Amino acid sequence: MKTWHGYTGTILDMDLTSGTLSETELDQLIDEYYIVRGWDESGFPEKDKLEELGIDSN
Repeated sequence: MKTWHGYTGTILDMDLTSGTLSETELDQLIDEYYIVRGWDESGFPEKDKLEELGIDSN
């Protein structure tokens, strides 16, 4: 699993019962979402994702 900001878990590891997220938790959720979508840490599709979609990555 890729990690950013020193986070190595998943959203299932978070306690979301308070109804609010800290900035760190939000960053972790965004990072995990990017991983699931096949995007890099900046929110752009990775080369493998572009190829999967049949888009020229050059």
